[in-house]
Amino acid sequence: ILFYNKDEPYYEFTNFYRAKIVIDYEEWPTTEHYFQAAKFHDKYLRNKIRNVYSAREAFIIARNNDFQKRKDWESPQPPDNEIFKETVMRSALFEKFTQHKNLKYKLLSTGKVKIFEHTVNDRYWGDGGGRNHDGLNRLGIMLQKIREILMEEEKSNLINKYDSHSFIKWVVPELDELRQFDDLIDFGN
Repeated sequence: ILFYNKDEPYYEFTNFYRAKIVIDYEEWPTTEHYFQAAKFHDKYLRNKIRNVYSAREAFIIARNNDFQKRKDWESPQPPDNEIFKETVMRSALFEKFTQHKNLKYKLLSTGKVKIFEHTVNDRYWGDGGGRNHDGLNRLGIMLQKIREILMEEEKSNLINKYDSHSFIKWVVPELDELRQFDDLIDFGN
């Protein structure tokens, strides 16, 4: 799955897609706003980024203030040595896809297909835009990992829902009338 452009499928996977998230009791218009603001310790600058309308504006403000960027932005962090900016991105994406069910299920609907942020503008977060996808595609890889986590949660919720009623053997409620044949069927009990 390739995503990037506003007029193409899966644009919702981009950080520029307008889906409000709440992190640490603060509301952010997009994950891009949150990510760009996290580059700075300066509270005024963070709020300025948070309050602009578009993700593009947030990106430009951050780029223009790059000299103020926190020193640990590109540094590995304990306990797992994940680079700080990747920790920020993963947190933002996780919140986006857990706070918006429609986005969660769109991500889950991709199954196990590889996901690529397909752009020539970015070889770190994106795939570099070429046919070989030779950029790092860190955003696509993170989305795949978040998809795995969300899928496991969905499976666990289903198991818990139906395991708590061990007497239920027919998962589809409409087929409950088949219960009369239970003694004829070996359910492995």
